[in-house]
Amino acid sequence: MGLEGLTAIITGAGSGIGKATAAILAGAGVRVALVGRRADRLAAVADWVAASGGEALVEPGDVREYGDLEQIAQRVVERWGRLDILVANAAVIEQSSFSEGDPARWRQVVDTNVMGAFNSIRAALPQMLSAGRGHIVIVASVSGRETYVGEPAYVSSKHALVAIAECLRKEVAKTGTRVTLVEPGVVDTEFVNLDFAATGEPWGGVPSSGGGCDRHSLRARATTRGQRQRDRGAPDWRGALGV
Repeated sequence: MGLEGLTAIITGAGSGIGKATAAILAGAGVRVALVGRRADRLAAVADWVAASGGEALVEPGDVREYGDLEQIAQRVVERWGRLDILVANAAVIEQSSFSEGDPARWRQVVDTNVMGAFNSIRAALPQMLSAGRGHIVIVASVSGRETYVGEPAYVSSKHALVAIAECLRKEVAKTGTRVTLVEPGVVDTEFVNLDFAATGEPWGGVPSSGGGCDRHSLRARATTRGQRQRDRGAPDWRGALGV
C-alpha cells in the first residue's frame, strides 16, 4: 500500500531524525504534523514541505505534557479526517554519572524520552484503534540494547523504549495497528554534535565500560545481533512503513 494521502504526527520534528523523517514522508505524499518545542525550527521544516508540494501542520508542543499531544492528535483528525502514523522520536541526552548526576536532569531525560513516548502513543492510539488501522514508530537506539559509562539516564531511557515497543506490539497485535521499533546507531545530527561540543571529543568522550561496550562498537554489535536473529529464523516484526 502506498503512503499517498496518509497523515502522520512526528515528534522532535525540528531537527535530526525527526526532520529527515518529515521530509521523506512528505515526499511520499504523507501529510505531516510537526511537533516540537522550537516553533521556528518547525516552521522552517513546514516551509520546505510546502515548497516541495506537501502539506504540513506546525504544532509547537512539549511531549512531557500529555495535554499537548492529546490536543495535537485531535487537531490532526479535525483537519485531515484521520491519523495513520505516529513517529515517537523526541529525545534529550544527558552526560552524567550515578555518583554526581543531577536528579532534575535525570527527570528531564525520563520525562522526555520515556513519558514523552507514552504520552504520544496514548494520544494517538485511540484514533488508530477506532479506525482499525495505524502504524506507531518508536525511535529508540542501539543504546537500548547495550550499557556504557557516561550517559546512564539516556541509556536507561532507551532500554525503556525497547520494552515499551515490545509491550505495545503485543497489546495491539490483533487490532490492525502496527508497531515498528527503530534502533539507530550514531547518526550525524545536532543531537550527537552537542556531545562533541560539550567535551571536545567524539561521542562526548564516553569511556569504555571495561567490557568493550563503548559507543564505537554499538552499531556493529547491534548489526551482528540482528544478523544472528535472521539466521535463526527469528520473526522480525519491524516491517516496512504503512497501514
